[in-house]
Amino acid sequence: MGNKTPSSSGFYAKESSGDKVYLVSTDTADLLDMKNEEFSIKTVIAAQQSTDATKAYFSEDTLTFFDTMTIARKGEKTISFISSFDEDTNQMLPYTLVSPYTRAADTDAVTNLVTLASGGLNADSAYAFNPTAKDLQLYGMTNPELVFELKYGSNVIKFSATKQSDGDFAVMTPENSKIIFRVAASNITFADTALEDFLSSMPFIEMITNFESFTFETESGKNVFTMSYEKDENGEEQIASIKANGKEIEKEQFQTYYQHLVGTEPSDAVFEKVNKTADFTIFCKARPGQKDFTLKFIKSTDRRYYYEINGEPIGLVSTTYVEKLMNYQRDLANGKTIPEF
Repeated sequence: MGNKTPSSSGFYAKESSGDKVYLVSTDTADLLDMKNEEFSIKTVIAAQQSTDATKAYFSEDTLTFFDTMTIARKGEKTISFISSFDEDTNQMLPYTLVSPYTRAADTDAVTNLVTLASGGLNADSAYAFNPTAKDLQLYGMTNPELVFELKYGSNVIKFSATKQSDGDFAVMTPENSKIIFRVAASNITFADTALEDFLSSMPFIEMITNFESFTFETESGKNVFTMSYEKDENGEEQIASIKANGKEIEKEQFQTYYQHLVGTEPSDAVFEKVNKTADFTIFCKARPGQKDFTLKFIKSTDRRYYYEINGEPIGLVSTTYVEKLMNYQRDLANGKTIPEF
């Protein structure tokens, strides 16, 4: 390949075995003008395939569950999740944040992370082959900004990433330690995601059938709702009746109340515990094999209540909503009806 033509319409070219000079288009010449890094493999993480040993982690051939998943970001606390695929737990949310706090995790946010691991991660090219110590330092891989890891069964999916001045990420994996990949920022969108974005908007979302009783305590008194169960024609257990302080009430009414309870959405996340006497406490006594829950509401301001679950600070809930929860349980105990959720 020779010089560009005076009109810049192409390049002069010649075969080594001949004496003729040809004109080759600029597009063709550009195809040949590639750096070594552009010939890199593009697969950073391969798409995951179900096997007999791992099929419990897959749903419709898509990796959905895992044992642990972590995001370690430089200078910040590590974020860790677990998932549950045990049908006996009756979980309405499949993922739980376990570090740095214990909270119900936002299903969509966590699913996006699992999808990255499940469907694979591709690079645009590479920043370097056989990187030297200088290369690792240059691209921030000696102390990466982000380390992602997902474990399911005996499988580990892991990569390290550091954002570059061009806006893309330098990425390395244990399997491809000879390549520093160049991955578009659009493929690692969670890199700058705040911890709050991984929290479920409805932090208490247990199945009502996980419990045998609910005790509500306020300054004005206590109400206890107990539940009995029976099996339907299909052999599945369902609520037979509900009593308020020993007197039977319409079970549909309490189920409506429970929808209001699980619909409690904090407006702001809180991570510091408030050590004050609760204005409103709900004790949820579990059935055998399930987990007890204690929900507490402490008045913070005229407009907000501090909300915690099993001693974990959760967030701030509007005074209007908390007072509704208090009034509705009192109405139910007095035989009154409450509005639909």
